[in-house]
Amino acid sequence: MASSPIVQEDLVSEIADTFMLTVRPLGCAVRATGRHDCVAVRGVKCHEAQMTTVALRGLFQEKHPLVEEFNQVLARAAR
Repeated sequence: MASSPIVQEDLVSEIADTFMLTVRPLGCAVRATGRHDCVAVRGVKCHEAQMTTVALRGLFQEKHPLVEEFNQVLARAAR
């Protein structure tokens, strides 16, 4: 959770960029799923609605099989 309100896409992008600068890997993938109060309160008024944002950097932008593997690992972990 962010320490102050922030757009989910900006938070995920900032996490990916900071990781790339600090750790200096060949690539990274960051995925965040969050419940948005604006969707629960306004508009569609769906309290269960979740939004998922993904940021890809380095090799993950260049090699699609890495993204597929990343998604498979997350799917297995969710079971």
